Amino acid sequence: MELFSAEILQELHKVERGLIDSIKSKNSLLESESIRMINAGGKRLRPAILINSAKFGQYDEQKVIDLSVALELLHLATLVHDDVVDEAEVRRGDKSTHKLYGNKIAIFTGDFLVTKSVLLLSKYSHKDIKGFSPKYIARALKNICEGEVEQYQSRFKIDVTINQYLKRIKYKTALLFTLACQLGAEVSDCDKKTTKYLKNFGMAFGTAFQIQDDLLDFQGKKDKLGKPIFHDIKVGVYTLPVIYAINSNEYGESLVNLLTESLNEERLNHIIKIIEKSGGIDYSIKLLNEYIKRAEKWINKLPNNEYRDSLQGIITNLVNREN
Repeated sequence: MELFSAEILQELHKVERGLIDSIKSKNSLLESESIRMINAGGKRLRPAILINSAKFGQYDEQKVIDLSVALELLHLATLVHDDVVDEAEVRRGDKSTHKLYGNKIAIFTGDFLVTKSVLLLSKYSHKDIKGFSPKYIARALKNICEGEVEQYQSRFKIDVTINQYLKRIKYKTALLFTLACQLGAEVSDCDKKTTKYLKNFGMAFGTAFQIQDDLLDFQGKKDKLGKPIFHDIKVGVYTLPVIYAINSNEYGESLVNLLTESLNEERLNHIIKIIEKSGGIDYSIKLLNEYIKRAEKWINKLPNNEYRDSLQGIITNLVNREN
């Protein structure tokens, strides 16, 4: 099954051109590295969901494409910064920016992408897009930064709760999907109920997406993920399966003892087995399915048309994704 409908794909081709056109620079390194990142691919889920959301109202192609490009630039910027913080060597099957050019150039590249996004958004005001405010973007960036810092500060901590984890991924991932839905709805002047349903869908879908992403760190295949598996545990970022296992009466103490020692391949394999035995993987799958049901609940409140079906198709693809 294709991830997006032919109509959405046609618009995404315009987003791709817009991404390349938007990152022109007097500095050849910033421009070439930004182009390399864009050409590395990605699902373009956030632009696709923005476009799909806009289809529920009065579709204005130029505005929608501009907002979609701006949102994807923000997303790309967070990836560059994340790789520096996480010391990730690979992104989408290729070397990460900081591995090629060092941390400083990587940070500059991420900042460059943010400024290009803001410049694109600055074309519009509430007069051009009803209800639009730069505060949406600023608030989203602020929350993403807070979520990332919270994740960094909680590295190697064994007292992180499931609620803290859910709050972290809300800021880290779900808010950008929510923003995609909100911008799409508002740029097309959707009514208040449709906008609300789309935003709630975005939050539930974004949460499910991150839980699935964290599960793939345990269950995925390196060649399909485009990055090493078990990376989060190695850098001390404990996601839902680990947090659940730590809080297990039967397995928690053994797991904590292993996590507080230096990791080698044998110890890592033992950790993975404990997490599986504790039910950490099964619990994470269960919670993932709960958020998928929430997303579907909000979809079912939307007008019954092809665009609602398209959002349902994206959810179905999420369940079966391997990267």
